Amino acid sequence: MIWLSSNITVIGFSIVAFLVVIMLLVSLLLFAKKKLTPQGEVTIDINDGEKLSQLIPVALFYQP
Repeated sequence: MIWLSSNITVIGFSIVAFLVVIMLLVSLLLFAKKKLTPQGEVTIDINDGEKLSQLIPVALFYQP
């Protein structure tokens, strides 16, 4: 346990742990976005009136 008592080692492990947690959270958000966003052909029906059909492309990044 002597090698854990070094300040540089503790800081290094803390940085690595922080980066791993951030990467896991980012990957979780990207996975949820992929599953929850509409993909393929979407039909919009407003009050049983005109039906609009549009193909939604899969985008890697948000494009307003």
